[in-house]
Amino acid sequence: MEGPRQVIEKWVAAFNSHDADAAAALYHDDATNTQVAAGEPAIGRDAIHNELRQFLEAFPDNYTNIENLFEDGKWVIVEGPAAVLGRASLLALPATASHLSYKAVVFSMS
Repeated sequence: MEGPRQVIEKWVAAFNSHDADAAAALYHDDATNTQVAAGEPAIGRDAIHNELRQFLEAFPDNYTNIENLFEDGKWVIVEGPAAVLGRASLLALPATASHLSYKAVVFSMS
């Protein structure tokens, strides 16, 4: 059985490959994905898949690089540069052509 570290490494690889199918397949059927900017969480693998697909279409140049990966039980923190260029509108936000970068992502596995 894979641990949280291996699952997240696969997720980042799928995300960077813009493969919403592969990324969504890593979630349980009843998983919840909470993105602060999205407002309401996506509940269930199908909803998460749809959210991922929309995000990857809206931000085709996004990436996440793992510099450090910290694992503590069911918690995983990915630290490293990640960025998108807001070329398309998403989540009722207009396209801005602004560069957005962030440094860490937190995952809870159960």
